[in-house]
Amino acid sequence: MMTLKKAGLQLTEYQINQQQYSFEEYGPLRDEIKQSKQFNQLSRILLLEGCAAALGVENKEISDANLRVSSQMDEDHGAKEARLNSKADGNKGGGWSAMSNNFNQWLQVDIGDNSRVTGVATQGMNGNDQWVSRYRIQYSSDGVTFEFYNATEDSSAKVFYGNQDSNTIVKNVLSPPITARYIRLMPVEWHNHISMRVEIYGCSVFTSSSTVPPSEMTTEANTDKEGGILGAQQGNRKTEGVNVLAVVLPLVFNGNRDQNTVVYNILSPPITTRYIRLKPLAWNDRISMRMEIYGCPGCAAPLGMDSGAITDAQITASSQWKSNYGARQGRLHYKKVPGTSGGWSSRAKDLNQWFQVDLGQYTTVTGIATQGTQSHDEYVTAYKLQYSDDGVTFQFYKASPLEAEKVFRGNSDRETVVYHEIRRPIRARFIRIRPVRWHNHISMRLEIYGCPGCVSPLGMESKSISDAQIYASSQLNDDRAPSQARLHIQAATDGKNRGWSARKNDLYQWLQVDLGSEAIVTHLATQGIDGIDEWVTKYRIQFSYSGINFRFYKKVEHSSAQVFDGNEDSSTVVIKRLSEPIRARFVRLLPIEWHKHISMRIEIYGCPDCITPLGMESGNIADSKITTSSILDDKSLASQARLNYKADGGFGG
Repeated sequence: MMTLKKAGLQLTEYQINQQQYSFEEYGPLRDEIKQSKQFNQLSRILLLEGCAAALGVENKEISDANLRVSSQMDEDHGAKEARLNSKADGNKGGGWSAMSNNFNQWLQVDIGDNSRVTGVATQGMNGNDQWVSRYRIQYSSDGVTFEFYNATEDSSAKVFYGNQDSNTIVKNVLSPPITARYIRLMPVEWHNHISMRVEIYGCSVFTSSSTVPPSEMTTEANTDKEGGILGAQQGNRKTEGVNVLAVVLPLVFNGNRDQNTVVYNILSPPITTRYIRLKPLAWNDRISMRMEIYGCPGCAAPLGMDSGAITDAQITASSQWKSNYGARQGRLHYKKVPGTSGGWSSRAKDLNQWFQVDLGQYTTVTGIATQGTQSHDEYVTAYKLQYSDDGVTFQFYKASPLEAEKVFRGNSDRETVVYHEIRRPIRARFIRIRPVRWHNHISMRLEIYGCPGCVSPLGMESKSISDAQIYASSQLNDDRAPSQARLHIQAATDGKNRGWSARKNDLYQWLQVDLGSEAIVTHLATQGIDGIDEWVTKYRIQFSYSGINFRFYKKVEHSSAQVFDGNEDSSTVVIKRLSEPIRARFVRLLPIEWHKHISMRIEIYGCPDCITPLGMESGNIADSKITTSSILDDKSLASQARLNYKADGGFGG
């Protein structure tokens, strides 16, 4: 049951399943009652609009005069061309293009009035291979003083992912929303040139009185905020009737428009859970569906501090108060026994103290939990994280590469466990906690959560990647074909098949690997050619989902492609870590410097991307694990809700 509440003449909040939602946060109620036919009956449905309407860039309700930019390439690529879905026409450009490619460029939209802004959509330049791949947002009420948008506990600006091609629309939701009149997008990474088209989404700040009569203040509705990576189809039966209006709330997913087309919805960030429930809000004729769920095994297991799987020798600290306050006692839930203190305590109370765990191998870290010491009123109230591959060179954790070092909230008493999810997982062997604030003394116990690191060789050396999946711009001869570019491949007794060599030595050569499916790539390894004094000394990386449109790998804070150092001899393996792992199916190496000739052998490291069907269609999820609120009859069972399930005899599809 959904209940709407009034305060005077203004609707202020609504309640669904005993959970409160504020109109200030989620937008106004549409002041009308709709009628529609469902099961041959008239149903009164009260429509609650989420605050996500396009505010007028595309449809020109926002005038040209309300669009401003830092600079423009020319009059044909000015601010007025920055409207979503704008098309190139004659001399008119297909979007806004900045005069220069630097971090001082911006595109500004004056909405006209202070509005609740909940989302931004972007495209690249229509008709040109140009787009913005990452950007930040500023906002203002007066057009003079601007603030950066951030959604984290610290004050650093949030970096939004933009486009990967010229025309696909990429929408980012602002959570929490902002109230502002002026929205400014500031590119921080781009492809070829800073060019973009945009739309702003939201609603007017709710100030009007409601005209909904008190008799209409309740209606049947159920929803929640559960979700996942889902594919769904309408039931495989003859459809009739009309769509029904329904209550619409944030995080409502688009469903189907016909019986058989598969519609995918991606949840970003993903969720870690055991149970997934879909709750239909709108349907055609009857609620009928088939579905699949996509993902991978969860990566949130305790890594061994509490259990002891991490040995005492793997736990170190900058200092200890006394021998009975040592690092080995810094385990979550550690209890005081004779001769111990019930936690780690540092010798000094300053910002140079740290607590370190050697996980033993390269590991994906997704969470951390802390307590104070058991024996005293002492605990860390805020800390930073560092990580390292070798235990020598450490990096501070940031919520995104352009943000400041993240400060995690610690404890407010000695026993309560405070857990933090690391939304941008760390991939490293060594984890170091750096206290920045504390109560009475630096003392703590902790656990680290995650799973084995994403560093498996993906198949070049083992040949699980077939010869047909390895391409090159050219080859010197059949004995130096791309299929020979496998790490550690050695020359045959006749001297053949010792690595890949390009036909020419120029900047147009490349070696490409098709991984077969999308994967997360974290490292690359290179060698020169076996037995000959030839190798690549520097190279760049491109990657692609399709094998057609490739992007250069670059660090977020840089606009140019990253250059990787390669080899200094023909046999030593040089491994390079990608500070920001890439998700791709195709990986391409482009040599830019070499010794004598472009020749190389390689391996790619990572893990499969988390998009595996979890078992609805295949049957790996048993019938007994699929349940529903109700069924139409004994021929329309929950067990038939599997993606691509077909009607068979009297059984529904």
